[in-house]
Amino acid sequence: MKRLLKILVVLIVVVLFSYSLLKIFQGGGDVGQGSVPSGDTIEVPALSGTIKVKDFTENPLSQTVDILTLAETADYKIVYFKADQSFLINLFSQPLLEARDEAQKVFLEKLGIETAEACRLNITVAVPYDISPEFSGRNLGLGFCLQGEEL
Repeated sequence: MKRLLKILVVLIVVVLFSYSLLKIFQGGGDVGQGSVPSGDTIEVPALSGTIKVKDFTENPLSQTVDILTLAETADYKIVYFKADQSFLINLFSQPLLEARDEAQKVFLEKLGIETAEACRLNITVAVPYDISPEFSGRNLGLGFCLQGEEL
């Protein structure tokens, strides 16, 4: 009986391992590593549940193994981290309010969502020290969300 149980466990492990390899080699990405399916829309985790968004993974501006750049200008950069399925908006110009407003507009367009949905996403809005010592080192948040800092 114990021998049969061991064989069954080994068989299950082999099947799961084979399935994982199959997904990786078929372009399924890093199984279990925050990969997202392709198609017209995808679901990304939110503070509660998930949110259906446009599939921004299809045509990113640039891409590394774990990071997708969704948009980039002299004023801001919007990236997505596959590992923890979070977004980052870096602001690179003053006035910060204008840079954040423009980046937020593009962010909403890229994802095809409304402001209320965006407020539920895991997103950080940051600014480097050389742009604003006052606001660097903290999450400014989206300006239309309750957590967003007033600039």
